[in-house]
Amino acid sequence: MKPQYVPLDKLTPKNKRYKIKVKVKEKSPAKYPENKKAYQKLVFEDDQGNRIRGTLFDDKIENFEGILEHEKEYVIADGPIRNTNPMYRHKEDILGVVIYLEDTRRKKTNNGYEFDVRDVVVVDDSIQKLGDGLVISLCGELATKECAKLTAWCESFIIVSFRHLQPAQHTGFSLASSMSTTIDTNPTGPEVDALKAWIPENEDRISDHMGHQLTLREGGSSNVIMTIKDLNNKKSTTTTAYERHWLQVTIPNAKKEDVNAHIGCNGCGKHCPNVETFKFYCDVCKAQCIAEKRVSVSFTAADDTGSIRLTAYGKQCETLLGLKDTELIQKKITDWPEFEDIASQLKEKPFKLEVGPTGAIKRIGYLKWVVKSVVRE
Repeated sequence: MKPQYVPLDKLTPKNKRYKIKVKVKEKSPAKYPENKKAYQKLVFEDDQGNRIRGTLFDDKIENFEGILEHEKEYVIADGPIRNTNPMYRHKEDILGVVIYLEDTRRKKTNNGYEFDVRDVVVVDDSIQKLGDGLVISLCGELATKECAKLTAWCESFIIVSFRHLQPAQHTGFSLASSMSTTIDTNPTGPEVDALKAWIPENEDRISDHMGHQLTLREGGSSNVIMTIKDLNNKKSTTTTAYERHWLQVTIPNAKKEDVNAHIGCNGCGKHCPNVETFKFYCDVCKAQCIAEKRVSVSFTAADDTGSIRLTAYGKQCETLLGLKDTELIQKKITDWPEFEDIASQLKEKPFKLEVGPTGAIKRIGYLKWVVKSVVRE
């Protein structure tokens, strides 16, 4: 006799004895908050497309680490069921026309977990200014499998509905996927009908939005050298987050004390034991983090038209100073007499810097420039 599985949309807290057959659709990194239970969240889906969230606590995380795998199917029985707290139910629902789909990229969490991420930009009839499209950051299979349905975005106007989004924490006026986010590429309803009616009368405007996003994100940097005077004259109201500009500069007064090099938390940068990949609980990030090499240098760059204060991080710092991060960390704990030779080269021989706005321009509209790449001959 074929087993009788309960559809997820029929489950309630009253169900004590049941069986469900589901796939693991999302599996978040485990969290280890201080003085609280460790937890890991999952999303399951049945063959009817219904979804349910689950949570593993403490030792269950390790017990199920190699069992509950992404996209694999399982039979689960008699687990306790609770209604979602109403305060966590409200999520943003968005309907719009896709004007940009980013290539998939990889990101890493503070505890070393890697995942796929992808930005989608949408507009509707409320968006007037070019560059003001709503950015939606999608993670996991939403960025890969689900976004595969949107790959024809530049060939036709695709209307898409995103349900259960949440405000992004570090990217200004944007949204990000949650554990419950779904994407519908064939939405229906009065709002969809109104958007469909709006498109034919505004095809040129939508195409302008598309072209603007492509220019910003894929062609935002040119080989034309900008003067520091012109860069300093740029305003936050007319500068986009994806702009890139080249400068040809010297550093008249590089200082050894402006070099920062240490082993620190991969999340917040706090100093920690000199052990690479050492996992520890960071009381700033409130999570399990990994120690990593962190290097940066702040300096005043100058050309014939003016000067600007900038900071180069990581690889850009290494290229600028001509030393690897391990060498820089070692030099910082010695007298480093060779720094005078480095400072002299930076003062006498011009080199190229590519700069772009920091994330503050998206969060609070504040324009500050940071080094994106360094070219020294």
